[in-house]
Amino acid sequence: MTKKKRENLGVAQEIDGLEEKLSRCRKDLEAVTSQLYRAELSPEDRERAKAAST
Repeated sequence: MTKKKRENLGVAQEIDGLEEKLSRCRKDLEAVTSQLYRAELSPEDRERAKAAST
C-alpha cells in the first residue's frame, strides 16, 4: 500500500470514529433533553403526554 493510500485510510478511519462519536453525542443529548422535558412537566401534563404518546 502506498503512503498516500495509508494516509487516506487513516483519515477515513478517523472520520468514521468522529461520526460514531457524534452519533453517541446526539443520542445522549436526546436522552438528556427528554429527561429535562419530563422534569419540567407538572404531574398532570406528564400523564397527558404519556397518554398522547401511546
